[in-house]
Amino acid sequence: PPDFDTLVSKGDITKRRGISNSTLRWTCLKETCEVKRAIDVQWFPIKDSISQDLRDADLVVGHAGAGTILETLRSGTKLLVVSNEELMDNHQFELAGAMAERGFLAKSSLKNLISDIRRASEKTFRPYPAPKQGVFSAFLERQLGLQ
Repeated sequence: PPDFDTLVSKGDITKRRGISNSTLRWTCLKETCEVKRAIDVQWFPIKDSISQDLRDADLVVGHAGAGTILETLRSGTKLLVVSNEELMDNHQFELAGAMAERGFLAKSSLKNLISDIRRASEKTFRPYPAPKQGVFSAFLERQLGLQ
């Protein structure tokens, strides 16, 4: 499956540095490419928090780890996940599938990433429900006989 560098080398998209060192701009070049507008890909080596970045984004494309999924969904931003299919138990694939079936996010593979970015950006997702505070602690207290 092609990755971004392969797509760049084939001429499907172009990569160039933006005004700051923290922005890359991906632009579709070929008529066959389904992404018709530029995509700003922001990257940074380390940050204390990406909460504001998530809220500012129109669409987050990330791996299908539980932390990435929950933090992005709680931010209210659309999410497209690409699972690491080389993991032994493939738990990312299972989590991504379950969350996509419930309408919270979209999932993709490297092979379909470009077309799936377009579809995900146009799709309406179900809002992710807020966590119910105290449910787990109440369950644990009951199990331990503390209630």
